[in-house]
Order: sequence, then C-alpha cells, then structure tokens
Amino acid sequence: MKRRISFMPKKVLAFVLVAGISLGVSVAVGAWSPDRPTYTVAHPADHVTFDSITDNPNYGDERAFFDAKPVTNTTSGGYNDNNKVTDGEEILVRAYVHNDAASSLNGANFEGAGVAKNTKIRVYLPTAAGTALQSNAYVSADNAQPQVVTDSTAFYGDSNFTVSYVPGSAIDYNNAHPTGMPLSDSIVTTGAPLGYNAANGIFPGCFQYANIVTFRVKVHMQTTDFSVTKQVAIPGSGTWSKNVTATPSEVVSYQIGFTNKGNTTLNDVAIRDKLPAHMTIVPGSTKLFNANHPSGISAGSDGVVSDGGIDIGNYGPTGNGYVQFKATAPSNDNLQCGVNTITNIAEARVNGEATTDTATITITKNCPTPPPVIPAYSCDALTLATTGTRTVTVTTAYSATNGATLNNISYNFGDNTTPLITNKTTVDYTFAADGTYTVRATPSFSVNGKTVTADSASCAKVVTFQQGTPVAPIVTTTMPDTGPGQTIALFAGASVLGAIGYHFWMIRRLSKK
Repeated sequence: MKRRISFMPKKVLAFVLVAGISLGVSVAVGAWSPDRPTYTVAHPADHVTFDSITDNPNYGDERAFFDAKPVTNTTSGGYNDNNKVTDGEEILVRAYVHNDAASSLNGANFEGAGVAKNTKIRVYLPTAAGTALQSNAYVSADNAQPQVVTDSTAFYGDSNFTVSYVPGSAIDYNNAHPTGMPLSDSIVTTGAPLGYNAANGIFPGCFQYANIVTFRVKVHMQTTDFSVTKQVAIPGSGTWSKNVTATPSEVVSYQIGFTNKGNTTLNDVAIRDKLPAHMTIVPGSTKLFNANHPSGISAGSDGVVSDGGIDIGNYGPTGNGYVQFKATAPSNDNLQCGVNTITNIAEARVNGEATTDTATITITKNCPTPPPVIPAYSCDALTLATTGTRTVTVTTAYSATNGATLNNISYNFGDNTTPLITNKTTVDYTFAADGTYTVRATPSFSVNGKTVTADSASCAKVVTFQQGTPVAPIVTTTMPDTGPGQTIALFAGASVLGAIGYHFWMIRRLSKK
C-alpha cells in the first residue's frame, strides 16, 4: 500500500484496500519509493527534490504522484491507484511532477540552485499478460536528491490481459502550456524530457512550475480458446468423416485438427489420441501438417497414442494444425457378434486446459445362429419315509432348465383331503386313519410366461397303514423303465420257474400214492 497512507486525501483508500485484498491483486498497490525527507507548503525544500511535499492543497501527499482512470471518465477527478479494466478499454494515466525547491532558489533566468537539470519522466508498462498488472513512473534529474523518485499504479481484470501504450498520447500540462505540449513516445522506453517553457529538462521549483503528464494505454483481454476435431477415413478414399464402415483388421486413417480460436498465442500445444482396446497404431504413420509444414512432416515416434501425446508447437490467433496417423481395426476374434461401434477420443491440451472430440468406426461380425433354447422341466422322483404313527415325510425331486422355473408343488395324499400346495420339496403329513393311500406330487412350472405341470409315475408312491404302522417297509427307489423285450424276458423267466415248481410238486404228490 502507499506508505503513510494517512497523508493521502486524494485517494479513495477504502476502494484500493478492498480491491487489493478481495481480488487478490498480486501487485503492490500504489507503492512509492524511496524513503526520503518530506516537506510542507510552509517549509519547502532547500534543494532540488521531486514530489516530497505531504500537504499539497490540490494533491495531498505528493509521493503518491502516479494514478489513472478510464478515458470515459471526463470529470476533473476520479483518478485511482487501482483500476478494473475491460477488453478494448483505454485508460488515462497521470503523473504529477513537482520540484519542491523554494522559488527563491530558481534565479532570475532559471539558473539557480533550485532548478532541476536534465529532468525526465520514464514509465514502465508491463509486457506480460496477467489478471493484475502494475505500471511504474520514474521522475529523475541530474541534480535532484534523491536523483530518482518512483510511484506505481495498478490494473486488474476478470481474466488475463495486456496493456499497450497509445502512440502520440503523451501530453505535458503546466501554466506555460495550459492546453498541453506533446511529449516524446520515448516516455515508455528511455524516458521523455520535461520542462516548463519547453520539454528541455529545465524544471524550476515551486507550485507555479508543476507539471501534469498524461498518456493513454489500451487494454487487451486475452482469451484461451481452442478447439479439436477428430475425423476418420478409409485410406485412399479422400473423404474425412465422423464415422466409416470398416472390416475386421482393416487399416483406417485418423485426423486430429487443432485451431487457436483465442486472441493470444498458445505455446506447446499437446495432441493425444486414446485408441480403443484391440486397435493398434501403424508404426511410423504419424504426420504433422501446419503453416510451417503444409506438406506434412513425420511426427517422430508414435507418441500421439501415449498418455502425454506429442507437442505440435506454438499457434497464434486463428492458427491451426493437423495430426494424421493410421491404425489397424480389431480382428474378428476381438469383436462381438453383430454391429460393433468403436469410438476413439482425441484431446488437445494447452496450459492445463483440455478439450476432446471423437470419431467412430462400425464393423459388423457375422456369427452362426445358435440353436433355439428349449425349456425343460420334469418331476423326477418321490421319496416316502415314516416318521411317526401314520406320519410320512415326502420329498420331491424335480428338474427345471433353459428358462423353466418352479412355481409350486401340489401334494395329493390320496385320502380325499385338499391337496397341499407349497414351494417346499419336503413336507410332513399324518393320515387320520389306517388304510392304503397313493401319495402323488405334481410340480407346477413357469415356462415362457405360461404355467405348466409335470405328472410322472416316478412321483407317486403307495403306502398302507395297519394299527398306525406301515404294513411293510416303504420302498423309496424307483423301478427302472423297461422296454417290451425286458418285460417278455421277465415273464418267460417267471414261467420257467413256475414250470419247475409244478414239476417238483407233482413228484411229491405221486410219491405219496
């Protein structure tokens, strides 16, 4: 901040402080230097010194001698040490230059000890871009103490900007030239001479000889704006597009276009491409095309498909470039049956900012039509076990495949009671009275949205109870399914055994006669 800011009635200090803090301006707001002896209107200096009176009735503390305001502000005041700027705006910059030596030291013809010799003003304007910039003014004379005094003023914006001097805009106003006299444009380089009667470096002391120097600067907001476009082509077709139809393992060409759409030069532009899985770059196929290389040059290694990509150089406003390379599409083994849409992504990156675009290739893989899947379901077996007086445990085994699912099982115990319907495969049941009963399980299945049942002789068993207990052990196995030949063989065997038995019976009967 201005040193000893309590001596600054001309400044809107609250604004400067708030702006400097809340906006995070990185420049020193209105810093003056060096530390030097100060003087007052009643007690001026006894030697040549500039801008060191602290109670100037028109200006306040002279050490804060450099400030600015928008050119559009045509009032007599409005100057500040900190100005917010916008694109294309012109800023009027002002320097108050006062030799504080007493007028009695000027001499009759400005040859006295209080007259400054070789007086100059030099202004530093920053050339770099930033969201906050500081400009410094330097007032010097060969015989001044200190020889050079300086003060600063600052500008800030919502984005990066630069400022430039408006040629021919430097004007010096004093009592001898109330409408102003032009100063050299060297004010922003090596310095411009100041004076009273002429810009000759001779500068008398006292208020009546003070000068006010103004000049203008132009604001140029910088924008980082760029685009990337991704296209694909079949080599030799001469046509770039967002999508092409290819065949498995076919070589395709990719193009990545970069354009600087902003108003500032973009340096070290990085281009990369993210190839999809199972696609490979054709080694050595990467080329760069731009204004310096309209016919294209090899881009070296195939780093365009690496994580970091490749550096394609620097591009001014409206500048553009193209990277081309070839890649091999996935083989048939790496494709799914049917239509495959394969997308890859191109990226342009500048100063940590990135933008992307995509292109696709379409490949159709023809595969044999698989046989239809037929749902299967069945009731496979029913097992009975006695667990108490006229009590049985019934277990059902079933199958459901290829989309068939079990809904429930209906258990009919053969005793004229209502069947038990449940999704359990094992249930217990107690009969109310002795007797012979056929126990049957009938599963219900859901098949293609319909309900079907599976009746099977394998899922039925007979049980007999006398005095609360089964007549004979319950057989839980299932007889094998036999064909007609096996049935005949069994019948024939039984007939032979019957004949043999009859033969022995007849022998015993005859032997008793």
